Amino acid sequence: MLAPAPGVTWKEFFLALKDRFLKDKLMDVAGSVTFFGILALFPFLLFLVTLGGLVLRPPQVEAFIQQIGNVAPADAARIIGGQIREIHRSQSVGLLTVGFVGAIWSASGGVVSLMDALNGLLHVDDKRPFWKSRGLAILTTFGASALVLLAAFVGVAAGPIAHAFGGPVEKVVTWLRLPIAGLLIAFVWAALYQILPD
Repeated sequence: MLAPAPGVTWKEFFLALKDRFLKDKLMDVAGSVTFFGILALFPFLLFLVTLGGLVLRPPQVEAFIQQIGNVAPADAARIIGGQIREIHRSQSVGLLTVGFVGAIWSASGGVVSLMDALNGLLHVDDKRPFWKSRGLAILTTFGASALVLLAAFVGVAAGPIAHAFGGPVEKVVTWLRLPIAGLLIAFVWAALYQILPD
């Protein structure tokens, strides 16, 4: 239902839209997807912090902590900075693994929640077994994450890289980087809409 059909008034349209909104429990669905998205954030941050602690040199770690201090509250920056230094000293591969597995599992839970939401909106019953649904969710998590990271790289890092070349290359990249990043994100959502429902 995109617009009032012929012979349907706007009042009837909005009343039907309200009824459909309540019937499909869109607030519950939105809350569920948001919950799993936030739940996936903390293991992902643990993974990134641990990976950074293992890869970066001490001066780079301190510069990174200083950057955190510029955007985070002082108490939070102090706690995060202490954790990053401790991880860097311990070189904990186990913590890296736990963070990675936790991030993937939590994020795939968000994808499963999105599957349920799309199935509900399309009024179809998901008859796939658990292993198939969760496997598809994990694969989708990897694929979507890769494309989102690529979009972030294009949107953020492509500008400074093009600046090194200067001239027309810099101008073209400056104008195109955000539209290309937006198209990549739109492609991710279109693919999710096609892949996830049963």
